[in-house]
Amino acid sequence: MGVMIGALGWEHAGWQDDYYPDDLPSDWRLSYYANDFPAVMLPWESWGDASLKDIATWVDDVHEAFRFFLQLGKSYDQDRWPELQQRLALFSDQLGGLLLSGDQMQDDQAMLLSELGVTCYQAKKSDFSIAHGCWQVAVGQSQISSTILLLDSGVNSNLRQIRGALEQIAGAGNGEQLTALFFNGKPPSVSVMREASVLTELMGI
Repeated sequence: MGVMIGALGWEHAGWQDDYYPDDLPSDWRLSYYANDFPAVMLPWESWGDASLKDIATWVDDVHEAFRFFLQLGKSYDQDRWPELQQRLALFSDQLGGLLLSGDQMQDDQAMLLSELGVTCYQAKKSDFSIAHGCWQVAVGQSQISSTILLLDSGVNSNLRQIRGALEQIAGAGNGEQLTALFFNGKPPSVSVMREASVLTELMGI
């Protein structure tokens, strides 16, 4: 799979008019979204406070290649560690990665998550002016740096800028690779997301 394109969340009021069909039941929206895009980024408030039943339903509603990337917000409480493990386990193979806002994990917890196959991404200062958020992780002995970018499609909808960021990563020559590109906005622009998806295919990344 190449670069995954998606949005920050799939529940946006503005999508009801411009993206989701008027007669689409609300509990079908994730399945509809997953048919168009291979991944979604969820803020901590979305999945940290969701019921375990809701999370299990989300996983059932998507195809096996779909991935959830989960932000762990600054409000995360270490006392919720057992509950966090339970929630992450429900995502199972659909979990693309856990996005940390800082040094939120104790070493033994990070090691346990690694043993469980959970990829943790640390927030980094982005070199890209169009990035609203950036997370990176070094993978394996080759030290390939896997990067997750979050852009604001409402402000940075210029495809030339997006292409420039993609070319910068692809041509860096330092082993850095882009894993997923997500869009924020009120709401995120589906047309920009689709154009970005075509762009990554044309660039072969």
